[in-house]
Amino acid sequence: MPSTEKPAGFFTTFSILDPNGTHEGNPRAQKRNRRVFVCIPCHRRKLKCDKGLPCSRCTQSGSSSSPPKGGPRVQDRTRSSYRVTDGKARVSGSTHWAKIACEFEAACPYIFGTDPRWDARYRQIKGLEYLFPPFGSMNFPFSNTCPIPPSQRDILNQLPTLPVVEALVTCYFQTCEVTHRLFQPLQFWDELSTFSRSRDQVLDGWLAQLLMILAIGCQNAPDYLIDHTGRSRSRWIEIFLEGAQISFGRSPYMTSPNLVTVRTLCLMVLARMLEIVKGSTSSQIVSLMGFVTRLAMSMQLHRTAKLFPEMPAFEAELRKRIWVTIQLLDVDVAMRAGTSFLCTEYDVEPPLNINESNFRCSDQGTWEVDTFWAPPHVYTDGLFQVKLAQLMPLVADIINTVNSPSQPLVDYETVVCWDRKLLQKVKEVESAFAIQSHSHSDWYWRASTQRQLLEILAHRAKLAIHVAFTRSPYEQRFELSYRAVRESSLALLGIQELWTGSSPATSICSDSSRSSSPSSSSSDDPAGFNSWLVDLCRDDFDTAVLCMILTIRKEDFGGKRSDDMPPRDTAWVILGRALMLFRQRACRSLHHFKQFVGLSIMIGALHSSLQVHDSLDADVSLLDMDPELLNITFNEA
Repeated sequence: MPSTEKPAGFFTTFSILDPNGTHEGNPRAQKRNRRVFVCIPCHRRKLKCDKGLPCSRCTQSGSSSSPPKGGPRVQDRTRSSYRVTDGKARVSGSTHWAKIACEFEAACPYIFGTDPRWDARYRQIKGLEYLFPPFGSMNFPFSNTCPIPPSQRDILNQLPTLPVVEALVTCYFQTCEVTHRLFQPLQFWDELSTFSRSRDQVLDGWLAQLLMILAIGCQNAPDYLIDHTGRSRSRWIEIFLEGAQISFGRSPYMTSPNLVTVRTLCLMVLARMLEIVKGSTSSQIVSLMGFVTRLAMSMQLHRTAKLFPEMPAFEAELRKRIWVTIQLLDVDVAMRAGTSFLCTEYDVEPPLNINESNFRCSDQGTWEVDTFWAPPHVYTDGLFQVKLAQLMPLVADIINTVNSPSQPLVDYETVVCWDRKLLQKVKEVESAFAIQSHSHSDWYWRASTQRQLLEILAHRAKLAIHVAFTRSPYEQRFELSYRAVRESSLALLGIQELWTGSSPATSICSDSSRSSSPSSSSSDDPAGFNSWLVDLCRDDFDTAVLCMILTIRKEDFGGKRSDDMPPRDTAWVILGRALMLFRQRACRSLHHFKQFVGLSIMIGALHSSLQVHDSLDADVSLLDMDPELLNITFNEA
């Protein structure tokens, strides 16, 4: 007979009945003895319990009873990382937002809706999800919503006029292609010119690629470009996405994939990350990114071109560009979802440090590249990917370690070594992208944007390795981690303000990041062209706010300001400005809305927990404050 001892905090909902089924008053005899343990909090709230020790709901709300002692530390850590819901096992690593938010125990019942007093408001907020309808095809890009799919001619007839197409393509190349290089611009414009002359001879794969470029370009295009096209921005995006999905499905992407196939899939991942495909979830992005990575590896994009002596130099260069962009997308997805970095084994060289003008089309119609490349200290069109390729192995090693549910916490000597390497990489990036503001305005804007994105990767990695050592009460030997969390959070929020153009960056940047962040007043970047990066890196900024909240809660926010503002007041100003930036974009998608609501609850709970009056109930204060904040947002929507 198994032990009948009940774990702490659990009780049995079934008694052992008479096996012969003769128990009176029981119209339906139980055929076998069952003993099901349900945790007391779930039973009281009449919620479904996954019977974990503790269950996932109790883990999220912070109300779990102590699990049985005696298990090893690694197993306890693994158990707390895994969540079982509706029969699906999910794991979230240290970089996932929920992992960080759960450090604030007082806010968890409100974020996850487990507090009975918050239940009505929580249901009201959840009910507002209908305001953000998802894209018609939830399995994008591997399905379509049309009972009778349109023909290629029908898709082509829905395209806007050629001047609008060229304008949208220009918007794409001036935004996403600056940091996520997939093309050689001269080659693509030559292909677009050929397409405009003979549309009937276009391949389905290339058409899908063009439609994805148009969808992303339409999202980033200024309003005046869309106003006179006869359709709204959202309608154009739906047409482009649906056409891209149908055209991609008709292409031989499984049997004969090529560079166009991989480019198109990368654009589809980017569209999901930017919420251009409405209703995208982190699990969907992870699945799609995994498919893209394995497809690219099956095409040997991660291998050096020396293994293929007959490969033209131009094709080898394009393969390098695409692989570095896949790595960038993969590490971004891994940090968002708290998963592992897949692109770990590769020996391909970084792209050449040259300008796009070094490419030319020969008289035979083939593309060639000059063998000359610039020295490391000269800024070129290829410098960003060169520096990104140098930074990626370190970031990948960090992400795979901190997001592993089975590995123990790394020793502090390793953390200090990682921190030193990241700091060195940031200094190298600052030196390489040091372009004077009086230089060519386009180059200055591009260099500033590329440098800031590399800094975001480095600071995000620093938060990942240091935040675990700030969870316990203050210890002198972990002073480096406390300081690193503060500085990296400030640097990330400073870049967020720079990209939104809301105020000078020096208003919230730390002293260490001011020298590397140009003032927004001196930047000549096109209006709104960095807006897409705010959406792409919103999870990084969200993590920075969460770390700031945890820092304030532990009362270890330090440092002096030139204006002699108290550190606590400075921190509250930073949080207030950051929350307003999230509020401005809360109606863009469901994910934006959830992030804003979550941060509002976290900041409200922080404000309530720091009240000095004993008579003030923190729960009541939070419930009274949030409705006003949310109503303002909905009215502005």
